[in-house]
Amino acid sequence: MISYPRNPLFPDLGLHTLIADKTGDAFILEERNNTNIVSPCQNDFIIMTNFPNGDFKEANYNEVSGRGADRYICAHEYIHNNIHSFGINEAFEVLSKTSRTDTLCSIVYEPLKNEISISFKKDLSKRWKISIIEKTIQSMEGFLSNNKIQFTNEEIFVKDLISLYKCDR
Repeated sequence: MISYPRNPLFPDLGLHTLIADKTGDAFILEERNNTNIVSPCQNDFIIMTNFPNGDFKEANYNEVSGRGADRYICAHEYIHNNIHSFGINEAFEVLSKTSRTDTLCSIVYEPLKNEISISFKKDLSKRWKISIIEKTIQSMEGFLSNNKIQFTNEEIFVKDLISLYKCDR
């Protein structure tokens, strides 16, 4: 069994994570009452929000309930309807449809390119691209400049990153 250290502020929350590889194999791993529940990807995509996916293994996507169920249903319908042309823009569109007012960061990972697209707070119109291979970050959309910053061992704070680029929106 894999377990997750408890946060004293949220003692009921345990392990709840989505794991995927470059070939498209994916599963959700959740900690439950001294056991783990593994929910494998059964379609062309898999979605995880706040509710326990393992509790709804046999349910239709629109029969889930609990915190995050409305966002799960919305995401499922959008992805299902756009699966044949799904890319970065569609990923951010589904995130825009399902993000909450307290969302701090939205991330889309492209495993074949080993690149991460990232936006902060609910402003998905401003995106950065992080290249794991090149160890760089650069503005991707929503900015006037597009300079690459090379990662070092120093920290890069979001406020500093935002101040490096002028907004065009």
